[in-house]
Amino acid sequence: MKKLLGILLALMVVLSAVSALADPIALDPATPYDVKINPAGENEVPEGVSPTTGLTLSEIDYPEDAGYVGLAVTGRYSPAMVQIDNTDGGFGNRAPWNASYADVMYETPLYKKGNTRISLIFSDIIPDYVGPVRSARVEHIWLREEWDAAFVFWGGQQYSRTNIYNAIRELGHKVDQNNNFYDGTNGRGASHPWIDFMGKSVVLSNPHNAYAKLAALMTQVYPADYVPARVHAFRFTDELPTGGDEASNIYVSWGEKQYGSTIEYDEDENLYYRYMTSDPKNPQLYDEIAPVVVKGDKIVHGNPVTFSNVIVQWMQIEYPTSDGPKPIVTGSGNADYFIGGRHLTGVWNRNELTDRTVFYGMDGNEIELQRGHTLIITMDYLDVTGKKHEPVKGRGISYE
Repeated sequence: MKKLLGILLALMVVLSAVSALADPIALDPATPYDVKINPAGENEVPEGVSPTTGLTLSEIDYPEDAGYVGLAVTGRYSPAMVQIDNTDGGFGNRAPWNASYADVMYETPLYKKGNTRISLIFSDIIPDYVGPVRSARVEHIWLREEWDAAFVFWGGQQYSRTNIYNAIRELGHKVDQNNNFYDGTNGRGASHPWIDFMGKSVVLSNPHNAYAKLAALMTQVYPADYVPARVHAFRFTDELPTGGDEASNIYVSWGEKQYGSTIEYDEDENLYYRYMTSDPKNPQLYDEIAPVVVKGDKIVHGNPVTFSNVIVQWMQIEYPTSDGPKPIVTGSGNADYFIGGRHLTGVWNRNELTDRTVFYGMDGNEIELQRGHTLIITMDYLDVTGKKHEPVKGRGISYE
């Protein structure tokens, strides 16, 4: 089915004027969904089950001789969030390293014109190398807060209104001492032991070549006695959804064509495959590459990065600068879900930065996800800069 995607997309372009082919259905984030939520609180997690994927921990595959850690390996819940490059869509030589092990992937706005960045949450399995590590924005600091995760990044924005270091301090944290914030731009020294576990490949070009030795960092630098403020747990079900409407393909547009994607549902596997579609006639599968850390290594592509759930979290946003997004990440907003080949609707809610974002269905209860990995797209649909309240140009999601 996946191999046919390029042909199908080309046919859609050629036959778009044919009345027999229905146009994709566009999502409407501006009309609020009328949902009275039943506050979910924190979810209980059955013993031996992952809170982030719903998978049975003893059945999760990983290379046992690779030195990986994580909940499925050590039994310790210690999520790690890593900022990942997504330049020109993040495929080819820009593909992420070991991203198929991430429990949750976020795609977030980076520039008003349509560039995006990727954040990966590792918990079940924490691999040896992760990259390419890139810089953070204030949204990522606020996102990290709901996970209380170890945070790996390579510097970040320092404009007056979108300064990541100010945002970290305002939350009561420090980034210049031994703590859970691992910044690749910090100098070496006793207070920066994580630097020994971050570096740059000589094979790939700068700045798309920074990496973290994540498993080693989490065992040798992350505090052995640190307990996250919560176990960030979703709700899961073994039943496929029956509500909503059918949705086999999801089309994501950010305004810059390099960042557009098509997410295709494979019914046989009950998985979503993500394709970058800067060239609709030649979609590129979003996959991972093996770590490239020493001179002479070859770039080898590995597993596709697949998802059991796709969530669209619609946000209003302010742009103090065109490259400095400042989204509204607390309160409520529309949410759209693609689960089991169907489209469902609902809302998201997060009262405080220290709360987890909860996704609700139209019945007001927390949405039930399929067991596996989840893609969350935080799309900024409304610019609230100054007195402006207008759609962000180029943003949109449709499905069929």
